[in-house]
This record gives sequence, structure tokens and C-alpha cells, in this order.
Amino acid sequence: MPLAIVFVRTMVSSAPVPLGDPYALYPAMSTERTKISPMEPRSNHRVILPAYHGEQIASIDQTRTPLAVVDTVAFSFDAAPVPLFDEAGGAPLSRRIANAHGGSSKQGLMENRVATLKDVAELAGVGMSTASRAISGKGPVSAEAAARVKAAIETLNFRPSSIGRAMATRQLGIIGIFVPTFFGSYYGTILKQTDTELRAVHRHVVVATGCGEGSPREQAIEAVRFLIGRDCDGVVVISHDLHDEDLIMLHRMHPKMVFLNRAFEQLPDASFCADHRRGGELAARTLLDFGHREIGVIAGPASASDNVMRIDGFFAELARAGIAREDVTLIESDFSPEGGYAAAQKLLDTKRRVTGLFCANDTMAVSVLARFYEAGISVPNDISVIGYDDDYSAPYAAPGLTSVHIPTAELTRNAVRWLINACYRTTWEIFREFPVSVTMRASVGPAPDSRKTS
Repeated sequence: MPLAIVFVRTMVSSAPVPLGDPYALYPAMSTERTKISPMEPRSNHRVILPAYHGEQIASIDQTRTPLAVVDTVAFSFDAAPVPLFDEAGGAPLSRRIANAHGGSSKQGLMENRVATLKDVAELAGVGMSTASRAISGKGPVSAEAAARVKAAIETLNFRPSSIGRAMATRQLGIIGIFVPTFFGSYYGTILKQTDTELRAVHRHVVVATGCGEGSPREQAIEAVRFLIGRDCDGVVVISHDLHDEDLIMLHRMHPKMVFLNRAFEQLPDASFCADHRRGGELAARTLLDFGHREIGVIAGPASASDNVMRIDGFFAELARAGIAREDVTLIESDFSPEGGYAAAQKLLDTKRRVTGLFCANDTMAVSVLARFYEAGISVPNDISVIGYDDDYSAPYAAPGLTSVHIPTAELTRNAVRWLINACYRTTWEIFREFPVSVTMRASVGPAPDSRKTS
């Protein structure tokens, strides 16, 4: 008769599990228990089997043996009824199966289920601690023992358990990161650099973003809480929608948290941010140096602190040149490609003369260039455009986009390394100065009036 055995890492049965029983039969809609031997297929029932070597137990449907379960290895074979434990509760499952087949427990069992560290140790003829050190590469192991462990791993197709490592180290080896969106070259740079830094120390990243019906602020809070609830060793937060009190609350929930692109005075050690005010000043100075006095701005959201800083810096530099804020055409947008395109149309609709335009990020600036091209406006002959961030789209715009360079990759590298130090006791040197500059390309040229006078 078919004997079905399932090994899993996750409990999938909703029925109560009698750990002390060899095995038990449960009707699908009842908790009534009946001993069975042998296991005969009966409809509408589940079979509960005991754990092996500390693995949790699973359920299978007798009418479909084995049942496909995520992260499960299942097998069946014809054999005489084999009690899973003797009456004294003694013999382990592998030996009972081996006795039924007259073969080695390793040979009979390993062909059909996920191998454990104990199996590797037994096959290699070493203790479990020796096998563990050989696998991790940490601690003393003789060359001969290491070779036997390696051979056992290959024979058994052993894969170290991430759950076991997490229990031993009390860490998952995972850093969570929240970004407002998966789209855009700016966030792409941050995600790539984060993954690069973590892989260098054999750790990994899990990413969450806001979604749902709530406000952007509510979505961000929910997403960060999600990462905390998944027991990430540390969390990186990038958000201009979260308020200062939100950051304090989330940091209390998980002190191993770092804030990227956010100057946060209450938690300065955990905050990494470029000097955006200086970036705004450089953008204005660039346009002024090319003779532009009729200036426009396409800004990001007024609620975004980094946007406020760059816009304030921009207007402060204009004021020093004698240009008042009210004399500048200002259109607020949202940092998105669609927002930049729509803002360019609004600027055209104003009919106001603008020879120099500052866009608060490159994503909007590239869309602005596209709309100007459609409208027959020549850049930089009719209007100069300067962006912000100097992300990897800027050199490939048409024309090439002049942009304020924010060292996003370096900023991310140091923020993530700071978090790695906090989580894993590494000793990366951390830098907190991130110089801002301007990368000149073809989108900025002399103001039309200055060309005429020259």
C-alpha cells in the first residue's frame, strides 16, 4: 500500500497537531482523531505526520498523494505498514524507513527529501559542530574533515537552511528599504547601490513601496511597518511624505534605521543628506553666469523638505543678483515624468517670457525637453534648461541635460554602510560630506539677449 511522507518547512495544516502521536487521521471538517495502520486512501481526509529532525509537520490529502505544497519535498513508495515510531517512542523515521527497505537510511531517505545538517554530519562521519564550521568557513576544521563534509554536501545536494542560520545568529541577513516608487533613475541608483553594498557582505535587500488607497504619508508608514514586521535586521527609509514625528515613531519601533536624503536634526547620526540648499544656489548661479535674468522654475512638491531646500537656495542666489522671487515664474509639480510634461505646458500657457528654466529634478527636466521639442522651442537657443540630481538619464537627453550633480551613489553607499555597521558589527569608514557641483552639458547656453549684444 502507498505510504506517503511529506517534509516541509512551513505548517500548512489548519488542524491541531498531536506531536506526541505517531500519526493521526483527521476528517477535513472535524478534529476527531483515529489511529491508522496501514494508511489507506480515504476521501475527504488529511493525514498528519510527525516531524523529523526538528522539521515542522505537514498535511497531505490522501486522495492526491503527494500533495504539492510550497517548499515541500514529498515521496511515496510501496511497502508494508511501517510505524513511524516504536512503542517506546524510539526509532527515528529514517531508520524505520531504512529497515522497511533493507537499505541505508541515508541512501533511502536522502533521495527523497531535503537533507539536513545532521545528515551531512552523519555521512561525513563528523560532529554537527564540525560540519557547521566547515560549511560556514568559520572556526577550525581539518582539511580531511572539510573534504568529507564537502563530499557529503555534494552527495546529499545539501542546501544550508536560512531559517537555521537566522535562529543561530538571531538575524535574517536582510535589510529592508522603503522607496516611494520603483520608477525613475533616481530611485534605481539608490536600489542598485544598496544591493551592491549588501551583497559585498553576503546580505540581501527586500524592497517595499507605498500602495493602496491611503495618502502617500499613510502608505509610507504602512510600508515601513511592513519591513519592521518582517524582522529585517535594519531598514533604510527614503521618503519626503513622512513627517518628523513619523520618523521618530518608526525609529522607536526599530532603532536600526537610517534616513536617506533627509536632514533630520533629532537623529543626526541616522540621517544622510546632501546640501540641497547649496545645490539650488549652484543652479541659479549657472543661469546667471550665462546672462539669464528672465527665469522660471518647475518645483517639486512643497511638502518635500529636500525640494524646499533647493528652491530656497535657488531664490536666495537670485535675490543676491537683484532678482525678486515674485518676478520668477514658479510652477509646482510632483517630480514625475508626467508632472514635468504637464508643468512645461503650463509654462507655455502663461505666455511669459522665460530664457532660463530650473527643473527641481532630472526626471521632470527630460519631460520638459520633450514638450519643448514638440512645441518647436529650441534648447538652448530659445530657452536654457538646468536639471537637478544628474542621474543616469541626463547625458542621454536631447540635448544633453546640464544638471546639478548630487552624489546619490556615494550618499547611499555611506548610509547603507552605516546601517551595516550597526547591524553586523562591521567597521566601514563612514563619510558625511557629499560635495555638490554642476555637470555642464548642451541644454544651457547664453541668454538670447546676451547673444545679441555680444
